[in-house]
Amino acid sequence: MYYERLVWALPEHPRMLVKFCAGWTFRAFGLCRLLPAAIKYRVARLFSFTIRTIRDAFDAIPEDQLKKTVLFLSLRPHTREAKLAEAARFAGWRPLLVHAEDPRFDADKYFDFHAKVGGLIRMLLANWLFRGAIVHVFAPDGAQAYLLCVAKIRPLVLDLNDTLKSHHRPYQPLVWEQCEREAIRASNGMTHRDLRVKKLDGIPHYLPKHNLLMMDLVPEVSPRPLTVRRGDEIHVVSVGWIGRNENSILRSIKALCDDRIHVHLYINPLQHDTNPEIKAYTAFRNQSPYFHFEQPVFGEAYWDRLSCYDFGILIWEPFIFGEPTTSVSPETLKAAGSSRLTDYILSGLGVIMSPGLTFQWFIARRYASVVVEADRAFLESPRKKLEEALRRKERAKARSLSPITTRGAAWRLGEFYSRVAREGERLE
Repeated sequence: MYYERLVWALPEHPRMLVKFCAGWTFRAFGLCRLLPAAIKYRVARLFSFTIRTIRDAFDAIPEDQLKKTVLFLSLRPHTREAKLAEAARFAGWRPLLVHAEDPRFDADKYFDFHAKVGGLIRMLLANWLFRGAIVHVFAPDGAQAYLLCVAKIRPLVLDLNDTLKSHHRPYQPLVWEQCEREAIRASNGMTHRDLRVKKLDGIPHYLPKHNLLMMDLVPEVSPRPLTVRRGDEIHVVSVGWIGRNENSILRSIKALCDDRIHVHLYINPLQHDTNPEIKAYTAFRNQSPYFHFEQPVFGEAYWDRLSCYDFGILIWEPFIFGEPTTSVSPETLKAAGSSRLTDYILSGLGVIMSPGLTFQWFIARRYASVVVEADRAFLESPRKKLEEALRRKERAKARSLSPITTRGAAWRLGEFYSRVAREGERLE
């Protein structure tokens, strides 16, 4: 599944052509949804030699455990799958994982079984072979989940990283939007990492019956020792996806570095320092001793690194500089969540963020040790404001993170799975 890397490497118009062709290919293969479930299962058994390891693992599941087994199908596994799998285990469920790309976590730690497949068709065969209670599909957007959703034979839960309506894309092929809409309609339930899907125009009209707000949870990790500050140094970190134009945070980074604040940047693992949107950051690392372009880290090493810093950055620069947003809708910015925010909170960092990110601002104010508003006044004298914030952070009382931890949210996820499974059984 290297579709996304191909698409984002292309200019806008060729990219739309690829999406147009892919969308109609999805719909063509989607005609298999007309087959009865029994025929789909027989077809999957017939071609199961192509996914022999998965077939044998599914056949080995004891009959008395099938009703508490959930299959995660992920096109591009990231930390969200690991967190929900951990919550599912706490709720008494047995999670399995079939994935298209390599996961960004230790799959052995979170799943009873995991296997990589070579493409979407083999993932569909695994979908049909599975005899457990629930299939949970994770996809970058709804169109890419289309085939798995419309051709399902078991109760299915959908989790989308993003939706097409979150963005202003004038050249978006209509077939791509139709695929997303039908994927959402075909699912028996959805887990939502934030409020975007319920707030966007049109989408609430075709949401499934069962919906669960399950933001990116705080995982169970070993506490890290408190980092001893090095003199009067202040260290700020930014993790995750960054881009160009309104998706850039370079002006903010430069303002922090100019005021003798160390900034450590960890880009998304799917990005590379040779990408066009990253070149400006790689150039700046040679211009300031306070800017540190770090290499991606995963697993326990990620948490070790994160706990070394004082603050995490979560900034949308157009809010700071009074600029219009053209790539995403205002509703998206207000309702969007962020896994990096919960990572900052778990690591005990203060958070520097834009209050216009309304949902994330609410979460930060409720759970973070200290929150610093990122505005024009902040960038004019960031060191003074961060030194004050550090003093407040030292005095702050520890806050309970239980409601947003994998253990604390487990019962909600377990009850949700049970409701979707019962509903699916009645519809069969």
